[in-house]
Amino acid sequence: VIVAAPETQFYGDRTYRCSDPEGHIWTVSQTVQAVSREEAEAASGLKITGWL
Repeated sequence: VIVAAPETQFYGDRTYRCSDPEGHIWTVSQTVQAVSREEAEAASGLKITGWL
């Protein structure tokens, strides 16, 4: 069952969440765009630390 529809995140990943028949929640993601820390901060309005 889809818990959260596919959506592109500000950090460049496309993610969705689903549950398996036992009720476990899975998050599936794929990087669709390389995003720098500065770009992610500008898109989110947050100060990001620990970005590699």
